[in-house]
Amino acid sequence: MRNKLQQFEVSESYYQKRLMTNAELCYQSALKLEDKIKKKYLSIKTHTHLESVYCEFGQMKKRSVYT
Repeated sequence: MRNKLQQFEVSESYYQKRLMTNAELCYQSALKLEDKIKKKYLSIKTHTHLESVYCEFGQMKKRSVYT
């Protein structure tokens, strides 16, 4: 459980700093530990935040097309 929580917290830090590639990698690593946790809300939050990263990647790609 602790590894998953730590991985999630690191991912959050990267996300808040807008370091999306790092955030994506950390969220993906956290999801690899998914079967080892009992508190499923962490998995849901991780999936949700990873989707936010993917949305941000989409937005960045759209912006780069127009700039």
